[in-house]
Amino acid sequence: MVDWPSDTVKLTDFGLARTVDAVDTGTGVVLGSPAYMAPEQLAGNVPTAQTDLYALGAMLFQLLSGRLPHEAATMGELLRQVASQPAPDLRRLVPRISPAVADLVARLLARRSTERPADASEVAKRLAAIAAGPAAAG
Repeated sequence: MVDWPSDTVKLTDFGLARTVDAVDTGTGVVLGSPAYMAPEQLAGNVPTAQTDLYALGAMLFQLLSGRLPHEAATMGELLRQVASQPAPDLRRLVPRISPAVADLVARLLARRSTERPADASEVAKRLAAIAAGPAAAG
């Protein structure tokens, strides 16, 4: 949600409210929206900070390209794609995107959690460096 007058962005997740797009556990507890879930979370592993960073990457990918990193006609195909295929390169979908931004989003969407940033502060520092300009972004 964006509040333009105050220059504020608030993130919300209504995935828990829609079971049609969500995965249910054996007890009926909804886990979230599969299109934003990391491969390890879909496999039933305990979520970590890197799991949340994958969801951030999926959201950024969608905001920047207008589509999700993985799209499929069926839930099974979506799960297979997330588990086995890398996200498309943002530069192919948005040719004018900054290489630093595309690289950060790709890193957030890495299939292996160990290849993602360590935590959100690392992502924030990287985004600040990108905003400061090409020399600062490294």
